[in-house]
Amino acid sequence: MNEQDIKNGLLFESIVDLLPVILYRTDLDSRITYANDNFLNEFDVRLEDILNKSIHDLFPEDIANKYKQEDQQVIEEKRSLSWVEEEVNCDTGETRYIEVLKSPIKSHEGEIIGIQGLYRDITEKIIAEQQMRESNQRFRLAFEAASMGTWECDIITDKVTWSPETLKIFGIKAREFTNDFAGYSRFIAPGSRDYVLNKVKEFLDNAEENTFIDYEHESVR
Repeated sequence: MNEQDIKNGLLFESIVDLLPVILYRTDLDSRITYANDNFLNEFDVRLEDILNKSIHDLFPEDIANKYKQEDQQVIEEKRSLSWVEEEVNCDTGETRYIEVLKSPIKSHEGEIIGIQGLYRDITEKIIAEQQMRESNQRFRLAFEAASMGTWECDIITDKVTWSPETLKIFGIKAREFTNDFAGYSRFIAPGSRDYVLNKVKEFLDNAEENTFIDYEHESVR
């Protein structure tokens, strides 16, 4: 190992010790060649005590075999693999979601010489996404019950999205709507069009966070 390799290795270790991930590396015989601080803290071990030890020396047989199978798949496919695992604490019943990323480590010649495993707790992200889906579902049901529609407009791409209830209010089918602001404008009565466009322009020119626009117009079908 030359001086530049040593410098690169030290830089790598200093970076991954700052990241909120558990990371380790093994050679092709499943022996530990590196583990970051989060790994050492998670399993309450010292790096010098686990270096060159097999994963079969560190983990129960079923877990070690699982890791070995995953590593073998990475080697055979010669590419990184990622997935999300669900872990349930038997004592508390608490569920954690762990993102797993396993990648081949290659030599300067491009040969695979080891495996890198990275684990990241994404429980908060998964729960937030679940809560958002549930919230959106409740809003959708509430709007449907009240015969109210919603729509979104991306002012960068000019993409306009109407909810099914909005399509019903305007009396059209989804295929009849072009999903842009011009498409929306076609359903504004001619006598209201300039008024609506001016209201929207005024809103965009002066919009601030958490502000809204309120207007009424006649529509055509």
